[in-house]
Amino acid sequence: FRVPDFTLSNAAACVGFIAILSVIFVTPFLLQYFLGLSPLVLGLIMTIPFAVPLLVLAPSGILSDRMGTLPLEMGGMVLIALATSMLAFAGSSLTLMLVVFSLVAMGLGFGIFFTPNYSAVMGSVPSARLGVAGGIYGTMRTMGILTGVAMASSVMGIWATVSPALEGTEGYLNNPAFEAALRNAYLAGFLVALACLSILFVKVFYSSSGREAIGRTA
Repeated sequence: FRVPDFTLSNAAACVGFIAILSVIFVTPFLLQYFLGLSPLVLGLIMTIPFAVPLLVLAPSGILSDRMGTLPLEMGGMVLIALATSMLAFAGSSLTLMLVVFSLVAMGLGFGIFFTPNYSAVMGSVPSARLGVAGGIYGTMRTMGILTGVAMASSVMGIWATVSPALEGTEGYLNNPAFEAALRNAYLAGFLVALACLSILFVKVFYSSSGREAIGRTA
């Protein structure tokens, strides 16, 4: 953890997975209870953020070998932040097409971000420590997944519980107050994505890969 690239890249991975999993957890509620999709169609749509990365994981790895990891990490996280912001701020214009577009953008962002980020972690340690580095990265990824689900469900639950519109209401899943709870969960994911971008900006100034990227740009 004394190596800036290692620490910052792991932190970005953890925070990035929090943002991604918050969207993946919340979206099925939106699709079923507010857009009226069947579980079958819902399931097909939710394969998008997992299938789309397959198209860009290998190309992003090739590009990271040529241009460095940091530009691709930042580009991928910008896409994730934009996708989450569309879901959080769309309001009444949040249609099925916008949800699908957001999931595609998030999948592309994840695919662009993941391989360079993993490469940055594994390339920052001596070869004798690759096993330890891989184990720590896997731990950070799992922590991000668990925290993302916990954060999204907590925000939804707290907001739905304190909302006056839900008092004495049965079948609250199609209640406007619960819809507001979903949007606030999206907003939390968007703020986390911004936090991940902040970590990557710190990496620009304090990590060796950031200095190399700046040198290539200059």
